[in-house]
Amino acid sequence: MNKLSREKRNQLMAVAAATLALCGVLWYLVVRPKNAELQKTDEAVADAQNKIEKAQRLVKRRSAIDADLAQLHEQIAQVEAEMLPVEQLTGKKWIYDKLLNFIKDRYDVTLMNLSNDALIGKQFLLLPKFDPYSTAAYTVELRAFFHEFGKFIADFENRFPYLRIQNLKVWPLATPMAAAGPSADVPEELLNSDAKEQLRISMSVVVLYKPAGVM
Repeated sequence: MNKLSREKRNQLMAVAAATLALCGVLWYLVVRPKNAELQKTDEAVADAQNKIEKAQRLVKRRSAIDADLAQLHEQIAQVEAEMLPVEQLTGKKWIYDKLLNFIKDRYDVTLMNLSNDALIGKQFLLLPKFDPYSTAAYTVELRAFFHEFGKFIADFENRFPYLRIQNLKVWPLATPMAAAGPSADVPEELLNSDAKEQLRISMSVVVLYKPAGVM
């Protein structure tokens, strides 16, 4: 093979150098920005895919969420069914029937007196902003032996978790009226029997109710 002349070699070297330089310029001006753009596109596609997968998981959970909400609404409806109906705020029939049906033959507790109308307002709420509910407080007077009344109170609060007892006052049944305060009359025959060992109890029964027109 004939040796290239010095001039030819210089030309080839110049062409090679120019080619390398052109490749470098193309890489820096074209290929590199395109790679960066492709990388951003890949990241955007991956982010969109993650969002789609999350949305798909939420869609799959929709039925479970709806079922949970339906169960919660059912539980709330059951609780509200235990509350004082707003149409019975006037009078004492609702609380009177509740007490008598609860006492029945289970407890040796006698209902002596019950206020005709309730004190109504949010002042009896344990949580001041427990919307949309309000409360009605009835004054109740009972007589019972100490141990029997203890059973009655414990069972009453367990049976009616949405009723509360407040302002509990207890006196011996034979306490004079002036000392005991306002109370139902105690028949003389009771004071001359074993019942004289019973207690006279005054208390407020606080009942939750849902005002009319509140959803």
